[in-house]
Amino acid sequence: AYLALLPFTLGCAWMRLERGEWVDPYDESPAGPPRDLLHLIHHPFPTVLLPLYLAVWLTVYYWPNAVFIVGLALLYGLYNPQRWTETWPVRMLRTWLTKRGECDV
Repeated sequence: AYLALLPFTLGCAWMRLERGEWVDPYDESPAGPPRDLLHLIHHPFPTVLLPLYLAVWLTVYYWPNAVFIVGLALLYGLYNPQRWTETWPVRMLRTWLTKRGECDV
């Protein structure tokens, strides 16, 4: 998946550099850059999704690794619904639904 995202993010970064923009994929401030594939490939994918994916596969082969998955969930606060509602895909979906008039949140 990482290699599949790489050409898109490199193209996006290259186009922004040609326009004179410098987008920092590590900037997590609300006024920071847009949350796009460039942000995904630099932040949540390698730090959250990839370790969780690998831990699930390790647990399939050796069940005591479930302790590691629980540790990751506790470390990243994945048990907290508010953490999920503040992620950019959920916010983007909420904005899209609000514009269509289907969501009042």
